[in-house]
Amino acid sequence: MNRARKNVMVSDNGSPSLRSSATVVIRVLDANDNRPKFTDKLVHVKLREQRGGGQEVCRMVARDDDEGSNAAVTYSLTGEKDERFEIDSLTGGVTARGDFWPGNYSILTIKATDQGSPSRSSTARLDIEWVAPPPPSHEPITFDEPLFTFAVMETEPVTHMVGIIMTEGAHRLKWFDIIEEKGGGGGRGRRGGGGEEEEEEKTKRRRRRRRRKEEEEEEEEEEEEEEEEEEEE
Repeated sequence: MNRARKNVMVSDNGSPSLRSSATVVIRVLDANDNRPKFTDKLVHVKLREQRGGGQEVCRMVARDDDEGSNAAVTYSLTGEKDERFEIDSLTGGVTARGDFWPGNYSILTIKATDQGSPSRSSTARLDIEWVAPPPPSHEPITFDEPLFTFAVMETEPVTHMVGIIMTEGAHRLKWFDIIEEKGGGGGRGRRGGGGEEEEEEKTKRRRRRRRRKEEEEEEEEEEEEEEEEEEEE
């Protein structure tokens, strides 16, 4: 809400003239002229098959450029509703309950509505693909670095990508979870004595293993090329 304050003076044409002044406060009220906007009109997620229970499959986010109640957004499912899904009207978190098998495909329509009068709304589509978990593998999965540091501006919108976390290991399907470490400190765990040195040594070992693997692959390629040349001769 914008506010302007002005001083107004009035005078007559007498001699001497008489004057009077007053203060005028003008408030510019917000008009509900913006619809809520989803960060993406189409969201596709891939999840492991599910047996009963319930898990949050995705959190839909919409923002409204109005002010006050005109900018307050609530979420709902619309269209052909699937009773196995529900959405938190305040957070936009979509939860799936029931059985979902590999090959199942769920399509939901999410509606965001502001609290203006009259209210305005918009919709987005959420596609959920249910897949089988990958077969067990003895090959370890490790992160490229033990510590990832990203910077983000305070003005960036919700769902803005702040960085990419890479892993080593087989190029198979992986799932990532955000976990909170014990020890408090804003989600940052405590390290014992020598923790940083141990992490640094682990990083060096991983890099050495990666270099050895690359060298072995290069040697295999050279051997294959030599064999091909011998066959041609």
